[in-house]
Amino acid sequence: MFEHSAQKNADAIALILDNQQFTYAELLVLSENIAAFLITQNIQSGDIVGICLKRSPIMVASVLATLKIGATYLPLDAEYPEARLKFMVNHSQVKTILTQRKFAHLFSFDSCTSHFIVSNNLLEDLEKTYFLLQFHKEIDDSLAKELVIRTEIATRSKESYEFGSIYFEEFYNTQRDVISARIQAVNSSLVVRTEEFALKLILQVEDNLAPLDLAVADFYNATLDFPVDARIAMDVAAVNSREVDQYDYLVLAARNTRRGVGISWISWGGVGFDYFARVSIANSEIKKIEMQKSKATYEVKNQVAAMYEEIAKHKEKMALQNELLDMAKAQYATAITSHDNLLTTLIAVKKAELGLLGAQRDSRRLQYELELKYIKLKRLMSADMLTNEIPRI
Repeated sequence: MFEHSAQKNADAIALILDNQQFTYAELLVLSENIAAFLITQNIQSGDIVGICLKRSPIMVASVLATLKIGATYLPLDAEYPEARLKFMVNHSQVKTILTQRKFAHLFSFDSCTSHFIVSNNLLEDLEKTYFLLQFHKEIDDSLAKELVIRTEIATRSKESYEFGSIYFEEFYNTQRDVISARIQAVNSSLVVRTEEFALKLILQVEDNLAPLDLAVADFYNATLDFPVDARIAMDVAAVNSREVDQYDYLVLAARNTRRGVGISWISWGGVGFDYFARVSIANSEIKKIEMQKSKATYEVKNQVAAMYEEIAKHKEKMALQNELLDMAKAQYATAITSHDNLLTTLIAVKKAELGLLGAQRDSRRLQYELELKYIKLKRLMSADMLTNEIPRI
């Protein structure tokens, strides 16, 4: 029902929250992303998904995503007493809980159910989305220029074909290139629009149909104080990792369970027949979680090491692309110097201009990709996203 409405009324207002409006298209994108994530976590039709989120578009999208895959959602209010939350989780057979970082501690009693943070870290997502939007706008402008150049080449080629200077196949290819350029331009505009929707959601812009007037941001993440030695960076990331920290909550919950077994034995006044079995299960659960924590630590370290290597290789690629850019500039300069009033030389100049435009576009793409890699590295190292301070051990 919702998907049908979203397809028919993509730009219509679907949700109004605190004087902010959200379209069907925006909610559909959010819900599909969350649904895809739930599927990767083996959530199936008939499973129960706990949702503990503040009132927001993400909460609504989480409900829609749960229903989309045929699961049932269980609303868990953060204002409920811990005892009530514990009762609801333990007696409902919840398979996973979607929550926010600030509510994660409310479920420290539960070491069996998976907890996933779905509320976006605004500063992290804002930075990445901002650069992506800026990049796609540059690509959009570049493709618009390419369309103008290809249109002019097609016009000149038609004249040359009519004069008999070129064969039909060459003329035909220029006409086909114009159509391809138009398709690229349309697709690029759609990408820009999608990125604008994403950024408006993060910024909570009241009028989602109004254009975004954004200042151009310079690249800066590569200049941050990252450790030069990858091994030091790996240790810093492991110590400060949020993913690793979450296992401390689970260990605490398992230890509370073991302590509860001891208290129940003391209050009963004797050793129950299942006492040692329950203690053994609790100890086994603690060891299991500690092993999972060790695995998560190794994974974080491996991700940081891989990112350092990936950045080094990417810089090599950028150096090679700069050589290609210099060659394209030289070729264009030569074409300009050799230019006369003949149609063939004019077409040659325009083709050289196309080559330069493409090389410039590839260079900018690599620059943006490097910036996004540093943003990812910054996340892995749990840097302060407000001050961009890289933590140290």
